[in-house]
Amino acid sequence: MTMQAELNGHAVGIILKELVRRAMTIIRNERQVFEATAKQGHSGNMDDVFTSADTKAQEVYIKSLCECFPDYAIAAEEGGVVPLVAGPVRPGAFFTVDPLDRTKAFIRRQSHGVGTMVALVEQGQVVSAYIGDINTHEIYGYRPGSRTVHRISEHEISKQLMHIAKPPMVGFNAP
Repeated sequence: MTMQAELNGHAVGIILKELVRRAMTIIRNERQVFEATAKQGHSGNMDDVFTSADTKAQEVYIKSLCECFPDYAIAAEEGGVVPLVAGPVRPGAFFTVDPLDRTKAFIRRQSHGVGTMVALVEQGQVVSAYIGDINTHEIYGYRPGSRTVHRISEHEISKQLMHIAKPPMVGFNAP
């Protein structure tokens, strides 16, 4: 007998955070030796690239998301939309995966701006998202039902980020 239960927001957050952590480890292990392949960019030209790090990280996301969320689809950068089940997919709910954001910066071994990300979308709204900084090993994210974003350091120290409203712009000619 199989039993399908709805996961709560805490469980979803734990799973997505762990997937980002695993993807970061895989990508970091590929930093010195990786294979790069040209791919079609947004312009339609073959001016973009993906690496073995993209491929290996995406494989981890897809395998684990299939196991943990069997009735969700995945929109993955390195492969389009992947339905996870042979049967019906949960309507209006899917995961988006960018296994290695800023691949060209990764190839250049740039010290900042390289990440990995996963998000859960339900009925057109992003309800949970986690982003991992490959170089600092920090994770930023929020779980379904949460109104706060946290930064988790590589030492598992979590800090809630505060929203600071920008003051209105005042021109130089203001009275």
